[in-house]
Amino acid sequence: MFGKTLLLLSHLLFAVVDIGAEIISFRANKTVLKQGDEAVLICEFSKPLPFGTKYHIIKFYRNQSLRFDEEEIDRFDLETEDTDPVATRMKLTIKNVELGDSGNYSCSLMQNHVTTYRFQYLAVEDEPDTIQFFLNDREIVNGSAPVKLRPNDAYRLRCETTGSNPRANISIMYGGLTLVLTNVSNSSAILRYDRPGNLPFLVPVEYNTTATVDRWVFTADTLSSALTCSAKVNINASGISTSFYPEIEDGAPLFVCNDTVYALSNQKDFSINCTLYSKPTLSKARFFFNTGKANLSIEGYPWGQETSTADRSYRGIVKVVNDLKFIMTLTISSTDTKANIKFNFEAENDRGITIHSVTLMDKGMVSFASPAKSSLKTLMLAAVLVLAFPRHL
Repeated sequence: MFGKTLLLLSHLLFAVVDIGAEIISFRANKTVLKQGDEAVLICEFSKPLPFGTKYHIIKFYRNQSLRFDEEEIDRFDLETEDTDPVATRMKLTIKNVELGDSGNYSCSLMQNHVTTYRFQYLAVEDEPDTIQFFLNDREIVNGSAPVKLRPNDAYRLRCETTGSNPRANISIMYGGLTLVLTNVSNSSAILRYDRPGNLPFLVPVEYNTTATVDRWVFTADTLSSALTCSAKVNINASGISTSFYPEIEDGAPLFVCNDTVYALSNQKDFSINCTLYSKPTLSKARFFFNTGKANLSIEGYPWGQETSTADRSYRGIVKVVNDLKFIMTLTISSTDTKANIKFNFEAENDRGITIHSVTLMDKGMVSFASPAKSSLKTLMLAAVLVLAFPRHL
C-alpha cells in the first residue's frame, strides 16, 4: 500500500513540475505603419506554477534571424514588466520605423529544451514602384497619343502595380467616375516561404495588385476625359498613376439604336430614339419613310429645333450631346395603321453618309386610351349597375 502511494505521489509531482510558463499572447500596437512611426510589440507569458519549471528564456526575432536581446540597436528598446502576479510582459519598442523593419516578428519561449513561438507581421508602408495599364491586354504607355476607339464597343481594362507594402488600392476612373476600386480583400500578394533551421514561417516580400473592368463600353459622353489608373497604399499619399485619352475613330457617322421597336395599337406620341456618333462632326441629318400613301421627309437641321410634317403627324429633332455625339428622335402622333412601317434615319459628315432603318411593329394590344378600352369600361360599369340595382333596371 505504501509503495503504491509513493508511486502515485511521484507521478503527481512529475506532472506538476512539467507545468511551466506559457505564451499567452503576442500583439502589436498596429500592424501597418508609416515610416517614422513607433512600433510596440508585447509578448505576454504566464508565470510558472509552484514547483513548475523555473528555467525559461524569452527571445524576440525578426524574420528568425535577428535576436533583439543579443544585438544593441539604438532604435530598439527591450524591457520587462513583472508587476502582474500571474503574467510577465516583455515589450519591444521600435522607434522611427524604416522600410527595412517590415517583416515577420516572433516571440519565443524556451523551457525544458522545448521552444514555442508566436508570430506577428509588421508592414511599413511603401508606395508601389511600377504601374501598367492594359486595354484588351495591350499595354498603353502613359502619355502616349490618344487611342482610337469605336463608340458602343466593349473593352477590357486592366491595371497592375508591383512593389507596394502592404497591398495598394487601385482605382480606374473615366470622366470623373470611378469604374473600379480594389481593396485588400480582392488584391493578391506574392509570398515567399522560408525555412530557417527547422522552423517554417511565411514572409510576404512583394505585393502585386490588379484591378480589372471586364466590360467597359465607350460612349464618348465626356470628351477630353482620360482613362486613369491610380494606385496608392495610404489614402493621403500621392501614389502613382498612368492614363490615356480615348478618341472616336474617324469615319462616316455611326448609329447605335435598335433595328425594331414595338408599340401598342393607337399609341399616342410614340418616340423612336437613335444615338449617333460622328467624327468629323455632323453636317446633315434627316428622317424619311414611306407610309404606304406617300413618301415623307423631315430635315433634322437646325440642331435642337423640332421640325415636322405639315399635319404634325410626324415630328423630328436632333439633340446635341457634344461635338461628336447626337440623339435623333422621331415622334409619331399616333401608331394606328403605322405597323410594319420602316423609318429611316440618315446622317452625313465629311467622311460619308450613313442610313439606319428602324421597323415599327405592333404589339397586338390596344393602348389604354383606345376606343376599345373605353367600350370595355362601359360594359363593366353596366354589369355593376345590374348587380347593384336589379329591380330598377
